[in-house]
Amino acid sequence: MNLKTKAVVNPCSDDGSTGRSWGKLLEKITKEVGFIDYELTTGIGDATKITLNALKNNYKRILAVGGDGTINKVINGFFNDDECVNSDAILSVLPLGTGGDFVKSISQSMSLDDKIKGLQRNRVKKIDVGKINFISHEGYKIDRYFINIASFGMGGEVDQRINHFKSFKKLGGTPAFLLATYATLLFFKNKKIRLRIDDHFDQKLAVRNVAIANGKFFGGGMKIAPFAQLDDGIFDIVIVGDLSRTQIVFHTPKIYKGKHLGVSGLTALQGKKIIAESEEEVLLDIDGEAPGRLPATFEIMPKAITLQY
Repeated sequence: MNLKTKAVVNPCSDDGSTGRSWGKLLEKITKEVGFIDYELTTGIGDATKITLNALKNNYKRILAVGGDGTINKVINGFFNDDECVNSDAILSVLPLGTGGDFVKSISQSMSLDDKIKGLQRNRVKKIDVGKINFISHEGYKIDRYFINIASFGMGGEVDQRINHFKSFKKLGGTPAFLLATYATLLFFKNKKIRLRIDDHFDQKLAVRNVAIANGKFFGGGMKIAPFAQLDDGIFDIVIVGDLSRTQIVFHTPKIYKGKHLGVSGLTALQGKKIIAESEEEVLLDIDGEAPGRLPATFEIMPKAITLQY
């Protein structure tokens, strides 16, 4: 595909190896698709700003180079007041980060070289995007878009621990998230929430975690929503209820395999609009980032973006 392309590159992803290897990666990309423009991010909001400016300047493809957090920030540059800034533009991804969960729902077996070669193929599809309104750490109500999974409860605290302690990130992928999960277990107490889903569910619950899933995987390879589809116009919602530490440790291997939905205390539902509230501090996980807390409202935006895969 000979498209005017802007690569948004997070040089800090994968513990800085993305920045160190970008020169060689760029050579491989150029060999496959010809010249592309690129910018390296240097701050928290850079990926969103670079994407927004590129789309306004008629770039037809945005290539997100980094982890799930980078992909999330790029996605947020695609939208303005729920409208796609450039409806003709497509999203491509080179996953180079700690988790790499989003791409597992698309192409688990593809190597990085295969993904680079895939940039020349005309294989695209419209997929859903999630929108969330929540409270930032500074206390403001803000909107944010997500492409994979948003969750709240223990997941938000796991993200916070990984992002705070660089030693976890050095482990990479599943080991990083697994170690952070078990470390969080030592301190985390289940949260009391009120959860509403469309007009068919309204309950007060004690929960360990609730996942609002567009994709299947989060937490470094946990197949939390094994039946989720990126393009079906509905969220899969997985409620991990009032389970003990011992129960979580016992069942975690099942979650990695996607074999957990029959476990007592876990509930799987579907919905298009979810409202979650709590009198406690309950942290959010949005595509591997921890930007705020409940209360939050989650809404599906069907087939809102075009993905090259």
